[in-house]
Order: sequence, then C-alpha cells, then structure tokens
Amino acid sequence: MQKHPFYYNKEYYIVKILEKTVVGSYHLEQGQECQDRYRVEQSEDAVFLGLADGVSSRPMSGEGAVITVDGLYNVLERWNLNTLIKRRDFLDALPQEILALINDRLHARAQQLGHEKEDFASTLEGVMIDPRSGTFLVVHLGDGVIGGVRKNGTVELFAVPHSGLSWNQSYATTSRCAAAETQIKYGNTTRFRSIFLMTDGIGRKFLSARYQPEIVQMMAEGNYETLWRQLLLERPQDDATLLAVTL
Repeated sequence: MQKHPFYYNKEYYIVKILEKTVVGSYHLEQGQECQDRYRVEQSEDAVFLGLADGVSSRPMSGEGAVITVDGLYNVLERWNLNTLIKRRDFLDALPQEILALINDRLHARAQQLGHEKEDFASTLEGVMIDPRSGTFLVVHLGDGVIGGVRKNGTVELFAVPHSGLSWNQSYATTSRCAAAETQIKYGNTTRFRSIFLMTDGIGRKFLSARYQPEIVQMMAEGNYETLWRQLLLERPQDDATLLAVTL
C-alpha cells in the first residue's frame, strides 16, 4: 500500500488521501476490536479506496471485511474503466462478478475454520479512479455513504444507506440478494474536488448534519479532518471510518 501522493501529468493529480477510523463505544464495552476494514491503493494506473463494515452480530465479520475489500480490488483491477463504462452488459454483470468472487473466498475460509459463511458478513463500498482520464466507478452495498464535493462546493451523494425490511437491517455480502442490491455508478473527476466514503458510524451522523452551515462550509473547503472531529465529538456506538481523496 503506497501512502504518498503521486503526480501523473499536468491535468490530473492526487493531492491527498485521508484515512480515519475509530472503534465504536459498543465494541469497546464488549472488548471487541474495530470491525471496519479498508484498503487504499495508488499507482499510475489506478487509485482505489475500498471499505467494508463487518456485521457486528457475526463473530468473524472483521476477517470477512478484509476478504471483501481485497476481493473488490482484485475484480476492479482487472478492468479498464473506460472500456467498462461503455459496455452496459459488462456493467450489469459486474455486481455478480464481484459478489461471486467474494463469496467463494468467504465460503473457502469458513470451511477452513469450521464456521458458516454468514459469520464473515460485511457491507461493501469502493471507488476506483483512472488517473489518465479521471473516470471513476462506485460500488456500494449496505449502509455506508459515498459522495463527492463538486467544484462549486456542493455535495453530490453517489450512494446512501440501503437497508432491508427495517432501518437497522442492512444488506451484506452474504445476503441472498446481495448482487441485486449492489449499486454501480460512474462519473468523471473533472466535476469534483474530492470523493469520500463513510461507514454508518459516521455516515448517518453526516446525513443528519449535512445541511448545517458549518458542515456545508467544511465540505466546500474539503476540510475532512475538521469534519471528522466535529461529527465524532461523542464516540459513536458503531465503528466509524472515513476515507477521502482530494483531487
């Protein structure tokens, strides 16, 4: 994993990638570790931000989240994004391709350790950016938040929490309908100052507060450090993770 910014050409560069995570109060009380897992990759060919929130009620969900973000990266790195977005049949098949690979790996690990595959359940969020063209692809399953700050300072939400039959029941990688509930979107970074991903520990707080003047100003300025501190003045009950790439 490369932590440093890179410069590809005069038109396009990554200024900064912010990575923030905190253990939720519930997991602290239970003596559990953070079940959010993320992966950040940078190269001349691609920038990848992947994030998964392990389902708290499942004993192996932290490890499942690692398998999930790695699986997402392994699928997306195979593709040329500019080719992918031009083919609707490829885009339509992408959720099935992603979830099939992830579930195969979860099943294999579950058999190895003597667990049910569902014990490794997590949500799934990811963004892949092509530095040459600025094309980006968004993948979302579950209760996280993905969005971008436009050049005019306003926020565009690409994906918001998508739950099951009740507000606290989220779709996960092991859900039977996971592929059908996975959202795929694409765009171009020329319209945006930054792109961000949040797990629900901070995402729900952001959605509730995003029209407050101070939050609007923080987003317009791309001040994610201050946003993180402001939204988490009180430790959230659930684990919270924020990834943001400034363009």
